[in-house]
Amino acid sequence: MLEPCAVSNIFKEYTNAIRQIIPMPSTFEWSVSILIPLQLTWLSSHLLQTHIDDSNDAIDHSTRPSHAVLFLLYLVLDASLGHLFHLLLTPPARRLSHRLPGALVPPPAADEARWTRQEEQTNDPSLTWPTEEALRRLPPDWRVARTSGGRENGTSTGDERSLRPYRLNHVRGSTRVRHAAQRAGAALGTAVASVLVCRFASRWIRLEDVGLSSRSVREATSDVGRGFFVGSFIVTVLFVTELRLGWVRIVSTVHLETLSPLPSSDDIQGYLDTVEPNELFLLNFSWDVLFHIAVSINEEIMLRGWMFVLGSRGIAARSAEWFQDDRTAATFVLIVAVLSQSTVFAMLHFHSPGSNWVSLVNLFLGGIAASWNFLVAGGTLWSGIGWHFGWNIFMGHVLGRSTSGIPMSCAVVNVVPRPCSNGTSYDKYHGGMFGPEQGVLAPLAYVMGMCMMMYIYGVDGLVDYRERLVLQMAKNS
Repeated sequence: MLEPCAVSNIFKEYTNAIRQIIPMPSTFEWSVSILIPLQLTWLSSHLLQTHIDDSNDAIDHSTRPSHAVLFLLYLVLDASLGHLFHLLLTPPARRLSHRLPGALVPPPAADEARWTRQEEQTNDPSLTWPTEEALRRLPPDWRVARTSGGRENGTSTGDERSLRPYRLNHVRGSTRVRHAAQRAGAALGTAVASVLVCRFASRWIRLEDVGLSSRSVREATSDVGRGFFVGSFIVTVLFVTELRLGWVRIVSTVHLETLSPLPSSDDIQGYLDTVEPNELFLLNFSWDVLFHIAVSINEEIMLRGWMFVLGSRGIAARSAEWFQDDRTAATFVLIVAVLSQSTVFAMLHFHSPGSNWVSLVNLFLGGIAASWNFLVAGGTLWSGIGWHFGWNIFMGHVLGRSTSGIPMSCAVVNVVPRPCSNGTSYDKYHGGMFGPEQGVLAPLAYVMGMCMMMYIYGVDGLVDYRERLVLQMAKNS
């Protein structure tokens, strides 16, 4: 049996060996990142348990926590746990990035700042995309000369449009694996925080209430599959429409020097490509799948789960006396909760690459569609998670279109949006750097998805959810 000091020495030797390749958090940073979630967990438990009278197992309604307090406790736990999981997942992701084919990562013993700068990149200017051969295959009015200056050492000093005329963001797979680890950490923080708060506040809110229904795995999987089908289908319809209207074009990015025997140019197709030719498509695509699964879980639970549910309950508690009819009051509450959640959802993308007021308006509509998914499914998040994942992965990494400016390292179908030519910009049609969510077709796609969800689920789930809210209002009055 190993003594504690022996275990400590082994851990120190391991971390010292890793530090020779990648920077590791200091002992102080580890301590703070572990202690803060522990302290917040204890504080949450203490605050919420004091509202229960253990002598008769009754709830003290006069001191019950407000919905704002519950949401605040969830947010701080989410943030602190997300940071801890991020800290745990980042070192192995960095270590893995060294071993990936085609990797371009900071050298051994590089400082933390250098790693962080690369991981915060939305576009790697050292990459050439599309290739010169791919550009020659485009029609003349689609070809835009790209400057090569300012690309040394991964920097860019020229005009953004001349350096990146097709307005898409690209990075290497060795960077995407670290992006995926960061988002996986955030998703784990969201999930664990949800379990803890619902455990401590089980008298007032349960996992089922925030959409994480404990139904059978088969039913939950079925809901995820339905949502995935709807999300991927409407993105495919949007893509085909853009293709037919001439706003985007499939283009080959195959590097001819890597092919043997050398095919004719007519045989080259823009499918299953990586931006860096030495990387493997399946590996890069795996990082994108992991990234968007984590994004879907994180955003759906936080916004459509906690914020929507606690927001609607809080609004109901304050507005019940404004209406004589409970059902009218419940309808008002749901409308306000949907609009509030959609506004926050849009504003979270305010600093996304290429974002402008059009993207914010479209994402506000997307937030309404996501709330609709939650309601028609009877207050469960599984179909919404499936929709979110299907929308993102198909748009960004199956059909090669930008998703909220998120960078790509590979795509099943390689696409170039139509560039500015003869003084005419097509960004307002196809969405430019931000992608179709900033284009003119996005609102129609959201409406189509909402109609499909209503066809699949009907409106019984929506009516049932409103009735449960009416009963909640009557219970609190």
